[in-house]
Amino acid sequence: MSELTSISHPGKWGNLLYQTCLVLTGYVVVMAFIGTYLQYDPVPPYDTWDIKLQFLIDIIEGRHGAWLKYNFEHFYLIPRLFFLIDYKLFSCNNVFMVSSSVTLLVISAFFFLRILKDIVPAQSTTFDVRMIGMLMMAMLFSWDQCDNLRSGMLIQYYPTQLLMLGAFYFLHRDVQTSDTQWQSFWVSIIMAVGSICSMANGLLTLPIMCVYALIMRMSKARIISLFVVTVITFLLYGYGYENPIKNADPIGFFFSHPLEAYHFVMLFLGHPFHFIFGENAYSSLIAFLMGQLLFAVAIHRGYRCLKDRKNRSLQLAMVCLILATAGTAAMSAGGRLYNSVMYSLVARYAVPAIYGWVALMILLSPSWIKWIRQHRTGALTICLVLLLTVIPMQSKAWFPNLNKQFGTSIAGLTLTLQVHDPLPLRTIYFRDKEEYPPSRVLGIAKKSMEHELSIFSRDPYKTVIAEWGQQIEPVGESGTLQGQLNRIQIIPEDDRFLRITGWIADPANQQIPKLVNFLDQENRVVGVALTGKAQPQLKEHLGWLADKAGYMGYLRADQQGKMLTIQTSQMRSPTAIQIPILTPGSENQ
Repeated sequence: MSELTSISHPGKWGNLLYQTCLVLTGYVVVMAFIGTYLQYDPVPPYDTWDIKLQFLIDIIEGRHGAWLKYNFEHFYLIPRLFFLIDYKLFSCNNVFMVSSSVTLLVISAFFFLRILKDIVPAQSTTFDVRMIGMLMMAMLFSWDQCDNLRSGMLIQYYPTQLLMLGAFYFLHRDVQTSDTQWQSFWVSIIMAVGSICSMANGLLTLPIMCVYALIMRMSKARIISLFVVTVITFLLYGYGYENPIKNADPIGFFFSHPLEAYHFVMLFLGHPFHFIFGENAYSSLIAFLMGQLLFAVAIHRGYRCLKDRKNRSLQLAMVCLILATAGTAAMSAGGRLYNSVMYSLVARYAVPAIYGWVALMILLSPSWIKWIRQHRTGALTICLVLLLTVIPMQSKAWFPNLNKQFGTSIAGLTLTLQVHDPLPLRTIYFRDKEEYPPSRVLGIAKKSMEHELSIFSRDPYKTVIAEWGQQIEPVGESGTLQGQLNRIQIIPEDDRFLRITGWIADPANQQIPKLVNFLDQENRVVGVALTGKAQPQLKEHLGWLADKAGYMGYLRADQQGKMLTIQTSQMRSPTAIQIPILTPGSENQ
């Protein structure tokens, strides 16, 4: 901090602007950490059931060939190392995964700042560099990547991008060393292979490095080595690879729908601006335009750098990262475009685009430094406006989507009870894919329960597993417990269960029970529900409790027409409720 105060600023106004920008940047970064904590969701999302849990099940049961299996088009060797560490050392509690994702993001931040320091002119002041650094950090820690941070299960995006960045950077370092020193070259090769072993888009790294080596006129030995490693890597990757989607041709689909593919790629590249400007139709247009801007500026700058390639090898390395980002967008379009063009804007795809935009800032930083030196007050004003633009959506990290969290928690309950109920399962698993029906994730969940993996080793699911169908000790009755069973529904796909919804609260003690049990006359658990859904119609009656008073769960279908008692961990309802007898297509309101 003493260094900060010694920086010479353009007067009091400039000093105030600088300090304000510094505070806003700190706010953006801190909010990413706070949001990760507040919005942490332990329920694995989408394909992570296959990526992590199925892998751990295979390893536990002795099927070590799982290390070499593909998940979709990806070969997740490095993410699997994280999964195994999480299981062996941290009981698969997923906190390690979230911490690792954040740590890799922080390492990326320091790496980018180091590159910025290397690329700006030597005479640049700390003040000038930090102004660009603030914009970089505001982009890098954008809450646009919320799905990747709050789950931890999507960790693979971070090692892929970090290793891509490292591969291009160390290849630049090799350009700056003598032909007899190969250390940086082999480090770049190892990082490139590491990126391939993290996600499929890592395959773009080595071919781009080959082109970079030719452009930089590296030695024949290095170029040949790169081409040999590239060919061997692609042959090994393709060995045993099968198209994950039956009867699908991603490349053919991409080229047969060129306009949709172009739209997808540009939206993908402009992803951060879709988030910054509010995630609406207007912001989608901005994202589309910004995606084109990113690509066009990178190509233009790259072409200009060719005139002095030896001295601008680092700028060209950043162009390589941006081209890899564009290639990632094209690969995603080939495999995801059949869903929708707007699929390019799902939160998990934010990470590559964010890294691409930070790379563009570094690419432009030498020119920016010259302008900043001459117009510091104006530059600070622009920096302040840009940071203020980011703040509103970044502040969403403060406010968890309680209904979304409730939906994933109910999906966890559905899996715990092994209910074939597509309604909640759609919130955490694939939709409309024949290759991945609900029965698949139910099977993975069943095995995960046997091995006490993930959410099934912790409450409330651990308690549900232990108590379901068992006779439990009754607790004391309480007249302060309030609630209502609002709806009972037949589940067409599973006649063993009924879906129930309602609300429960204890206003006198200002409490909402997390787990609600339904007991028969012998105190056996024949129904269970989880709270957490907002009940706005009860706001006046319950106050803040209404935000989490709603529940959803399941009853055994054979309890129709019987009297049941509601019991939480601390209290029991003094009155029993009668479950009506339902007919197909009917529901109790």
